[in-house]
Amino acid sequence: MALPRPAAAIAIIVPMLVDVASAMGNSTSQKAANGQEEANPIVDLSVVLMQTFLCIILGFSVVWAGMLKPENAQGISFVVGKIALPLFVFRAVALMDIGSVDFKVVAILIGAKLLVQLLTMLGAALDAPSEPGMKLSMAGLYGFFSICSNDFAMGIPIVTALFPECMVYIMVLAVAHTLISTTITLVFMEAGQAQMMIGLGGDSDGGEKKGMAKVISLNLMYNPMIQMVIVGGLYNLCFRWTLVEGATGKELPTPLKEGLSIMTSPYSFLALFSVGISVGSVSFDSV
Repeated sequence: MALPRPAAAIAIIVPMLVDVASAMGNSTSQKAANGQEEANPIVDLSVVLMQTFLCIILGFSVVWAGMLKPENAQGISFVVGKIALPLFVFRAVALMDIGSVDFKVVAILIGAKLLVQLLTMLGAALDAPSEPGMKLSMAGLYGFFSICSNDFAMGIPIVTALFPECMVYIMVLAVAHTLISTTITLVFMEAGQAQMMIGLGGDSDGGEKKGMAKVISLNLMYNPMIQMVIVGGLYNLCFRWTLVEGATGKELPTPLKEGLSIMTSPYSFLALFSVGISVGSVSFDSV
């Protein structure tokens, strides 16, 4: 007899929790037995990957079991995208040591991402219908899909486990993604929409161009990521003297540090949980 969906979800999740706890316990026991304080990268990565996929599977399971409807999870997306992530970026930028950043590495990573985006946009434009605006719109849409790699939710746990000193590069790439890649997709989609309006007999003067520039400017201006990058950069320049030495390097003053820690701590779990909800909300019957 088939288990009810909630019971089946529990039957899937509980063994994974046991596996994660067992892996963490074995790692700790091994270090204690060997008298070693250094972490084992393979074990740490394995544990992080198990935790990551557990959070995603948990989000998928609650939707699949009917315990949560995707439309009721909008509050989670708001907390992740509008509160926790921007504050996480502020903290990273405020603590960033610009002198430790190898901008050659940053340029290579940004160039690789842009190359993938532009090639995807070119392929989408060539394959799109010839109706007015469709080629630009499809190029912008598929270009956006090609760069939505969820660098923070998936990257932060893995980079922290293996290369904690490289965390600054994730922050720099996220900012570049918002300023460059996202702006490119917005320009193409807005230009495609303007061409569609002209093709349908709309206004063909400079009004659409002005509207496109306004939309893109407002999008950047009101983007919480951009705002927190600016605020964090100002803090780094003007108040770096307030930073204190901690166990892992420079840290923010205690009141600010503790407040940001509380507000950003839900991010790692909720971001991955939201990925699972998104996957669980997809209907594969129509695929």
